[in-house]
This record gives sequence, structure tokens and C-alpha cells, in this order.
Amino acid sequence: MTDGSGLACAWELEVIDFERRAWLEHVLKNDDLDGYLASRAPDTEV
Repeated sequence: MTDGSGLACAWELEVIDFERRAWLEHVLKNDDLDGYLASRAPDTEV
């Protein structure tokens, strides 16, 4: 059950930030949905 607080795991924050930035850059600034869908987060090591 969730209380709606919207908390995320620290490991998810990098992915959420990437998606937010990609959406802003590709879709909102440049109206490029295909560019957004083609974008991929860089590989990282943990």
C-alpha cells in the first residue's frame, strides 16, 4: 500500500533525471519525439 508520497530509491534517481532531461531537450524544446525515443542513458558502473 502506498501513501502517495512519491519517494524513489536512490538508484532510480539517475534514470528519472535522464528521462526528464531527455523529454525536455527532445520533445519540449525541439518537438522531436523520435529523438527522445532513440535516446539512451549512458552506461554506468556501480
